[in-house]
Amino acid sequence: MKSVMHWVITLVFATLVTPAAIAQSSVLTQDYDMSRSGANLGEAVLTPSNVSSATFGKLFAYPVDEEVFAQPLYVPDLVISGGTHNVVFLATMGDTVYAFDADSAATSTTPLWRVNLGAGVPSSKFLFFAGSGVSRNGIYSTPVIDPTTNTIYVVTHLWSTASQSVALQLHALDVATGNEKFGGPIQIAAPGFDPDLNEQRAGLLLLNGSVYVALASHADFRTNLATLVANPYVGMVLAYDAQTLALVGTFNGEPGGTGAAIWQGGRGLASDGTYIYAMTANALKLGTIDYSESFVQLNSGTLSVAGSYRDPDSACLNTLDLDLAASGPQVIPGAGTNLLVGGGKEGKVYTLHLDQALQTQTAQYFWGTSNYPTLPAEGGTCVDSRGAANGWLQGSDTAFWNNPSGASYYYSFGNRDQLMSWQVSGNTFTQTSADTPSNLNINALAVSANAGANGILWTVANQTTGTAVVSAYSAVPSAGHLTLLWNSAQIPTRDALGAQGRYSVPTVANGKVYVGSGSNQVAVYGLLRTATSVQVTSLLGTLGFTELNAKSSTVYVNSVGGYSGNVSLTLTGMPPGLTYSFTPATVSLTSTKTSVATKLTISPADAVLPLSDNYTVLVQASAAGGSTSYAPIRLLMRNALFTSVTNVGCNSSNQMNASLSWQINGSGLPSIWIQDATTPSFPGHLWIEPVAAAGTVQTGYVIDNKKSSFFWLIDQSAGIPANFDNAFKYTNVGVIYRCP
Repeated sequence: MKSVMHWVITLVFATLVTPAAIAQSSVLTQDYDMSRSGANLGEAVLTPSNVSSATFGKLFAYPVDEEVFAQPLYVPDLVISGGTHNVVFLATMGDTVYAFDADSAATSTTPLWRVNLGAGVPSSKFLFFAGSGVSRNGIYSTPVIDPTTNTIYVVTHLWSTASQSVALQLHALDVATGNEKFGGPIQIAAPGFDPDLNEQRAGLLLLNGSVYVALASHADFRTNLATLVANPYVGMVLAYDAQTLALVGTFNGEPGGTGAAIWQGGRGLASDGTYIYAMTANALKLGTIDYSESFVQLNSGTLSVAGSYRDPDSACLNTLDLDLAASGPQVIPGAGTNLLVGGGKEGKVYTLHLDQALQTQTAQYFWGTSNYPTLPAEGGTCVDSRGAANGWLQGSDTAFWNNPSGASYYYSFGNRDQLMSWQVSGNTFTQTSADTPSNLNINALAVSANAGANGILWTVANQTTGTAVVSAYSAVPSAGHLTLLWNSAQIPTRDALGAQGRYSVPTVANGKVYVGSGSNQVAVYGLLRTATSVQVTSLLGTLGFTELNAKSSTVYVNSVGGYSGNVSLTLTGMPPGLTYSFTPATVSLTSTKTSVATKLTISPADAVLPLSDNYTVLVQASAAGGSTSYAPIRLLMRNALFTSVTNVGCNSSNQMNASLSWQINGSGLPSIWIQDATTPSFPGHLWIEPVAAAGTVQTGYVIDNKKSSFFWLIDQSAGIPANFDNAFKYTNVGVIYRCP
């Protein structure tokens, strides 16, 4: 079969939409289609000629309860809430699903419906949480929408305080109401599955009446915090009947062993319409059957193995933890056959022919990054001297434009690496460009085009400032480069995104670009409005309170459509006891002053315990005449903290003495516990109770910091902690390791 199936993006809701929906494209699954191309080829509004800082920018943002790692999904002309709307569906790490009008700034703070599906798992439950820095793990993966039954399928991670346990659930929600369907939710369970060990990151796949769920791990293990013991896990795929939610098929990537996680950087399982394709990660212990570091071809339904291809460097990749699965598979058209394409942490991109058995092939490959190791299969040694994560392919950082009327292109944007493009002709990839935009780890790509015309490559890249940059390039290379059309750093006073949403792919649909953020919001970019109004943007999308001092962000109020006049600023949604001020609290816009800055300061000095660790507050800019704009800001809170953890010295036994300084706010009774590899169980080293609200103490030469050690402040007013539910803060001492 020459052409790859892209049916997901063009289906419309037969029973709930108006005839006008046929003119617009839906985005119903991660990376736009089940081949995971990363491309919307039905975008007729945005073109290289109208995407510039003069005509295109940030319109508004949706405030949500937590970070957004899942890609926004889009359904046009949906009958919902008593009307017909273009709808964007958002899922958060707070286990909440939102349905918003996709076009209206006026209703950007009022969802059409919102449903919370439970309490996400606090990140303190995982010693090494894959997605560190988040408050909790809720809906990590991108849901999938079935247009024939009007259902959105979602997987949640849930935490029970009562039982101190983790559960994963599959939900089937009505797209028009958010109500559960088909008797859901159902608890995810299967032989080999362990909710304490498995994490669900890859986007869901809907194929032939089944929903497919890929399972990975928590950065190779989910550690028991009381014992520091690493428990085994296995990568899996589970198949559920889409209408009964019954389990109908299972695949275990490492039976009897440990590893072969199927995480794919959030990219979903791929399909050519017949088979399902997964990529696996490293194995820590080989099982009776070993599918680690492999492409795996699965039969739909039963999930029996139809074929597999193992990386020739699999033993080395296992040793170095260089997951083949870090980016995930894509199916693209080749010469006379479809190609299975994918790469991972090594930076190598494999191309496999799908008209041949995978296990019989000697795969072709090219390098998708400029910084890669030379491993044994390439004549080198099993050594990776790159800096941490440098040169990896990770997440949806590759995309493919299947151009029906001209040259087709494949794109990659590895960690701290170059943005590259290749012209694809048959089975041949010829590099056509290399650019060096600023980036860190886990970049995201998407392509928009009107079939073969007006191609735009969209990128989201993390920055050292903590604010990710969204960029648009002409998708056709010129003279060895991709031409930059626009990015959010050109006018940050209007277009700043905030922190990047890990693995969240930008969704381009009907003239707008929806970008998930780690700052508790989804930003909406599009052609600038001409009606008179105002727009407000916070330069920082997240304020992290790592000490009990005030934090500030510059807030910009922008004139839209020539607005002149006064604009007043307020802040809503504040945690109890926190105070704020704007300096000044009222700004004036004129024909010559179209963007004015004010300073927002938030103080936690009088905070009332207990605080949550995550809040969404809203800056409200109210213009004379009634125009209002909102800017969400995430407050990342701790109600107690170590203000300083420093090394004092080492003794002859290479044990370290550390100096701890701390401060809490409120009436809690804090105690200090030091946990290290030699004494992992309570009471560990240096149990002091209670300590003062603020102070400094030296630990003495007791800490074995050959392995990770942790300092805890624990609220003893709640009793001895069960799995550290009431731990205020922990700090890894490894960063101040000085002993030989």
